[in-house]
Amino acid sequence: MTTLRTPWRVQILIYLLAFGSFYQQSVLLPVLPRYAGDLGISVGLIGLLLAARFIVPALFAAQLGEWTARFGLTRSLIWVSVGTILTTPLYLIADNVPLLFLAQVVNGSLYMATWICAQTYATRVPDRDWVVGVFATITAVGMTVGPLVGGYLLDVSGYTAAFGAYAAGALLMLVVAWQLGNHPAGAPTKPRPRARGQALVLLRRPAIQAAFLFSFICLFTISMRGNFLPIFLEEGAMSASAIGLILAAGSLGQAAIRPFTNILLRRTGLVVTMVVAALIAVVGLTVMPLTSLVWLLMALAFAHGVGAGLHQSLGLVLLAEATSDDERGYAVGLRATVNQVSSAGAPLLAGGLADVSGTKSAFYVIGGLLLLSTFSLRSVLQRAERHRKAGSSTQAVNIAPKEAT
Repeated sequence: MTTLRTPWRVQILIYLLAFGSFYQQSVLLPVLPRYAGDLGISVGLIGLLLAARFIVPALFAAQLGEWTARFGLTRSLIWVSVGTILTTPLYLIADNVPLLFLAQVVNGSLYMATWICAQTYATRVPDRDWVVGVFATITAVGMTVGPLVGGYLLDVSGYTAAFGAYAAGALLMLVVAWQLGNHPAGAPTKPRPRARGQALVLLRRPAIQAAFLFSFICLFTISMRGNFLPIFLEEGAMSASAIGLILAAGSLGQAAIRPFTNILLRRTGLVVTMVVAALIAVVGLTVMPLTSLVWLLMALAFAHGVGAGLHQSLGLVLLAEATSDDERGYAVGLRATVNQVSSAGAPLLAGGLADVSGTKSAFYVIGGLLLLSTFSLRSVLQRAERHRKAGSSTQAVNIAPKEAT
């Protein structure tokens, strides 16, 4: 049986969605901590403002996955891109905490819709395993370019240029969505009544639990790198351009490892690959406060990125295999909720710890908690493997009598 292939033009457009959405997210990483810090507020409050971009949208992420699927992924991308361009000026007028909080919530909600649409689009094409693998690699490229651009523009031209680069990312998403046109993967789905308690049904599946826990650990470290590490580095009077280089090194590590995902899985298996990846992601980030050398921080960020970089491809593949087409939009939305909570929890918890005992201690305490979570991940992955093998055996038993006749 021949697997249908997605046309190259459509693949390229999907990969541009991957680049644009994650560039749009990461271009502000060197910018927002300093912008909030200019308000003269505590580290804890800065952490709260950074978390606002994630935690409020997380409250309706799963439902947004359904809404965008029903409205149509392409149309949703067009509208949220236009909304992002129109609301970017909120940042430039945010000269107090409430206005900056509002800008974060509005733009964070629009970005979350963009993120869900782009990833759901990638899982709807016929050769999704291939497309999702490349998609995950290109997201890391977007995360590499974003902080370089944001940090450089902030140093050279100030906040207006940096936020303009953010709006340019939304413009790219608008153009790509327009070019995708009426491709079937972006078409609206028929409204279907969702079974009550569907979230609990999905969360009982070991593969879904493993995908979500792995994403939570990796996204927590990535959010620490992007949202809290700049605060620590700015305490040492490091320039935005240098901070951008360190953040980009982490994203480059994510991009570097993703083409080798299948090789790692064949050599070491799913359980070992994911557990070791989580350990590298956690340890690489936790030891960063031990040095102030830019080149060494870049090396540690790269190593951390290599570990954290597998969450995208492995998480999406596990999710796709454990859900039907009708469930996938909602499941991707649930994963978005987990990712949003993880991304928000990092600056929120780290900021609170920093106010109590300093920024360095925040890295060590959170690193210890994430290591404990990694041990839990191992047991969940083992249960998922047993469940998958049991399912395969049952299917073989059911099919065998028919083949015998």
